[in-house]
Amino acid sequence: MAGEQGFWLTADNGSSYYNLLSGGARAITYLQRIRIAPGRNNTRISTTISGKGANTTLLVVPVTMYGIFQDSTSLAVDTVGVNSITVSGSVVTVNFNTYSVGVDIGGTTDNGWFLFDVYETINPTDSSYGFFIPDGTNFTGITDATRAGYCVYRTTVTLGNGGTWTVPASVQGRANCSVFANWNSATAVVEYTNNNKTIYVSGGSVTLNIAVFSNGFALTMPEYGFYLFNNSGQCTFNSAYIPMFIKNTVTVSGTSASTGVTRPMVCLGIYGGDSKKESGMNWSFYNRGLIMSGSNIRSSRGKQTLLADTGGYQAVLPIASVPIVVLDGEQYFN
Repeated sequence: MAGEQGFWLTADNGSSYYNLLSGGARAITYLQRIRIAPGRNNTRISTTISGKGANTTLLVVPVTMYGIFQDSTSLAVDTVGVNSITVSGSVVTVNFNTYSVGVDIGGTTDNGWFLFDVYETINPTDSSYGFFIPDGTNFTGITDATRAGYCVYRTTVTLGNGGTWTVPASVQGRANCSVFANWNSATAVVEYTNNNKTIYVSGGSVTLNIAVFSNGFALTMPEYGFYLFNNSGQCTFNSAYIPMFIKNTVTVSGTSASTGVTRPMVCLGIYGGDSKKESGMNWSFYNRGLIMSGSNIRSSRGKQTLLADTGGYQAVLPIASVPIVVLDGEQYFN
C-alpha cells in the first residue's frame, strides 16, 4: 500500500485497507433464482430477468449443473448436464446436452429442476452530482439502500482433503449471499453448495481467503468511517463494507484460463458434473468445482455424489463453459 495513490479506507479499524479508487468498485444485488428444466424440444432455455436495473450487469452463480435420472420403465440411468451459460443484457440462456423424462435419483437437482442464482452489479455512471469514483458505481445514485450489496464477512481458513466450511449463521443477508474465495493450489478442488451454504474441498489441503457478499438489509453505521447517502437520506455506502472490486470476466471450463489478476478472487459454486465408469455397469458421479493455481482457474472433478448402475447407459456429462467475474483479492486481504 505504501506510496500507492488513491482513497484508502479501512473496514476493520485499521487491520487492513482497501483503495476505493483502484477501479472496478461495484455494489452487488441478489435478484432471483432461476428454476428451469430441459424438455424434448427445448434444451436451450432463455430467461428474461425482469428485475434487472437499467445500468447493471448480470452475474449468474450455478446451483445445479447436472442431474442423474432413472427411467421408471426400463430402470436405466441417464444424465443431463449444462453445456454452457451465456448472459446478454437481461437474458440468461442455459444450454443443456440433452433432456430426461426420468426421476432424479442423484439429489443434485431440485426434483428435476436446475437452479441458478442471478445477481446484478451496478455499472459506473456519469453523474452531475455525488462522489465520483472512476470505473465505479455511483453509490449516491442508488435509490434503494437495500439493493446496495457489499462484502459482509471475511475470513481465512485452512481445509484438508474432504474439509468443509459453512457461512456463519450470524452473517448479514446470509440467505442472499454469494461466496468468493482466493487460494493457490495445483490440486485442491473447491466447490460451494448454495442450499446449505457450505464449501467443500477435494484433492488436497488448501488455505482459502473467503469473502461473503450480500444485500437486502440496512447498512450498519459504526461511529467511525466514511459515509455516502442518496437523495432520500439513506446510507448507500459506508467504509465498513468493502465493495466488489471487479477486474475481469473469464470463461471457466476444463481448460486453464488466465484471470489477468495477480491475486484473483472468484465466485464459488458447482461448475458442472463429472462421471467415471466403474466395474460392470456402475458409474460414479461427481460435482465439478474450481482449481485456482496462481492467476489461473479451471473446473475439475470434485466431491462424489452418487454411485449408480446405469443399465449400460454411457453416463458421460459435458464439461460446462460458464462466465465468471474476477475480483482483486488484494483489496480484501492485505
